[in-house]
Amino acid sequence: EALLDPLLSKYSVVILDEAHERTVHTDVLLGILKGVQKSRSQQVMNKDNVKNIDNIDSNEDTSIGSGSGWKGQASPSGCPLKLIVMSASLDARGFSECLGGAKAVHIQGRKYPVDILYTYTPQQDYIDAALITLFQ
Repeated sequence: EALLDPLLSKYSVVILDEAHERTVHTDVLLGILKGVQKSRSQQVMNKDNVKNIDNIDSNEDTSIGSGSGWKGQASPSGCPLKLIVMSASLDARGFSECLGGAKAVHIQGRKYPVDILYTYTPQQDYIDAALITLFQ
């Protein structure tokens, strides 16, 4: 999609979940998104691309994605791309530095007790054994 639309103009926010599971796909996606953020931020800084707030008609819909409120833009590509990176076990400080000092928010999670049960003997059909255990 980024090849066809380098500014990802259909999107105003992208959520990247499980960022700690580092794969080539995740790293390439993150690199592309950082580039899009930089390009769109530069576009917003250019005063020719953004309407002056004083000139906005009070009846005009300026919500993101409505197509209006952004001069010459039919999508939110005239506004900065927001990137939300989520992970349960990521090094937030290192990742924040990688993203140019992005703010990190820590949300305390709930911990539930987990019981691990083992069979006495190896099972030939572990799916069948799991189903039997489940229904007992």
